[in-house]
Amino acid sequence: MEHSINDTNRRVKQYLDGVVKKEFPGIQYLVINKEGKIFEYNGGWRDVKNDLPVTPNTTFMMNS
Repeated sequence: MEHSINDTNRRVKQYLDGVVKKEFPGIQYLVINKEGKIFEYNGGWRDVKNDLPVTPNTTFMMNS
């Protein structure tokens, strides 16, 4: 089961990397359950003009 989750996480990361390159300047994506964090992705730019990357500490408006 763990291998399957790791493979899924890898594929989701590859997909999100592609979305950041083609469609959105930056994305934060988090999947959690009652036991905690399952998957986290931070990619692209929070400030394109100043080349500031999205980090785990970046704050976005919900549904922005």
